[in-house]
Amino acid sequence: MENKKIRIQSVLSPEENNLNKILKESEESTLKLNNMISNLDEKLIIVEKDLLENRNKEKELSKGYKGLISKRDALREEKKKLEAKYEKEFEAFDKIKEACSQIRYSINEYVTLNQNLGEEMELFYNEVKTELEVENLENSAKKLKDILDTVEKALNSKSIDIKELQNKVNNLKTRISSFGSINMKAVEIYDKLNDEFNILLEKRETLNLEKKEVLDFIKEMDDKKQEKFMDTFGHLEKHFVNIFSKLSTKGKVELIVEDEKDLWNSGVLIRVKLSEKNYLDIKALSGGEKTITAVAFIFAVQEFNPASFYVFDEIDAALDIMNSEKLGKLIRENAHKAQYIVVSHSEHFIQSAQSIYGVTMDASKISSVVSLDLKDMADYIDDEVAPKS
Repeated sequence: MENKKIRIQSVLSPEENNLNKILKESEESTLKLNNMISNLDEKLIIVEKDLLENRNKEKELSKGYKGLISKRDALREEKKKLEAKYEKEFEAFDKIKEACSQIRYSINEYVTLNQNLGEEMELFYNEVKTELEVENLENSAKKLKDILDTVEKALNSKSIDIKELQNKVNNLKTRISSFGSINMKAVEIYDKLNDEFNILLEKRETLNLEKKEVLDFIKEMDDKKQEKFMDTFGHLEKHFVNIFSKLSTKGKVELIVEDEKDLWNSGVLIRVKLSEKNYLDIKALSGGEKTITAVAFIFAVQEFNPASFYVFDEIDAALDIMNSEKLGKLIRENAHKAQYIVVSHSEHFIQSAQSIYGVTMDASKISSVVSLDLKDMADYIDDEVAPKS
């Protein structure tokens, strides 16, 4: 009984106190987590509401833009039809106008020639009349004969024949008859089509302005997205380089955008320089180097946009003792920002933990979980046995 009492006082009582303390801390952590979850739920509701409003606005803008494009295409088709109709009518109108001009020119030429001949005949008639009044009767016959000869010579000297003129007039009449009935409303139709064409031009100008406004809005949104992306990328790269330098003392790392001019169709590259040689792609690194790089990137994201807790499953499997200790210290330094749950078999990595949990199996092959708070165990560890940190 005395041995049992000693065992209860030395082993079970401290264990019970530790369990009560762990239970109390768990309850406090649970309360804090519940508060954080409530706050996050409220923020999530607000963000989802804003996201829904933005999506509705985006749908309305997209719908309006598609409607404008359909309307523009329909107006273009209508414009093409009206232009074809206008060109056809205008071509017919030009033909009629040209034919009328030729007819007017021919008629004016005929009238001019007829008028000139009439004036010359009248002039000769007046001269004959004057001569008959002045001269004697004896000389009148001779004078008349001379005047008639002069008129005949004048008529014969003309290069245009009356019959030829008559033939031209007949030909012009025939040509006029061959044109058929002239559409006297062609000018009116032309004016109407011209007005419709001008209206279409105004509509096209309006559509061009609306299209420019939509494209300017899209460009503004793209610029804001690009600015936000590059700002986030700059902060992430800064944290990434800083954290990598804590985990690795012999290398440098950098983040590179594949194509800054085309951000939305390109990716981000991680390049590591472990010596004085050129930078290497992450695919060319060893398992441990890949682990350090990946963990540094995760912690860089944590610095920019922290999460509530993290779960790592044997992330130190490919690391040596020194790198495992560095990784453990880095997680311990960030433990005040979030909760870290790590599965590991490395005692050097476990030394940086605050609490450890293990699964054991007794002789009956029944699994049980044991836990140990390293902060409370500091008084029970002999200084000579305690690991140097």
